[in-house]
Amino acid sequence: MEKAVLKRVEEGICYLSLNRPQRLNAMDTSLLEGLLEGLQGAAAEGARVVAIEGMGRAFSAGADLVEFYRAEDTPTFVYRVARMLNSVIAEIRRTDLPVVALVKGVAVGAGFSLALACDLTVASEGSVFNLGYMKVAFSPDGGATLLLPKLLGLKRSMELCLLTEDLPAHRAHALGLIN
Repeated sequence: MEKAVLKRVEEGICYLSLNRPQRLNAMDTSLLEGLLEGLQGAAAEGARVVAIEGMGRAFSAGADLVEFYRAEDTPTFVYRVARMLNSVIAEIRRTDLPVVALVKGVAVGAGFSLALACDLTVASEGSVFNLGYMKVAFSPDGGATLLLPKLLGLKRSMELCLLTEDLPAHRAHALGLIN
């Protein structure tokens, strides 16, 4: 079975590639574990920067909801995945290395939260961001409710969280969410 996160270090840059393109890089436990391990080991491998990218046509569609529905004890499983995601976000914020999100395609739900947590977020012109949590009856996680009000203020943050409208890259840039 292929790894959910591919890691390579080139010229001081540690690339962590989300490698579940058939699921739009939806986050399952193996992907979150791979991200955390990659972030924690980057400096030891000589990296000066970490770049997170998605393989295929998406950065990340967020949490793998299929995995949620297949879980024997869904509430416990969702709690476990949320804690894993929060550990990844905390590691991004804690590391001394700058972390850059290279967004191509969609960054939805936890994928949007992941991009927000990075020090810099660069997106291709056709990229789309959406918190999406309300569409599946979840509350935003992965630090989104902490980071968005700091970046946008409360009113605009509530708009993004509650309306779950697509946010094209050009508008995300105008709002200051991407570089």
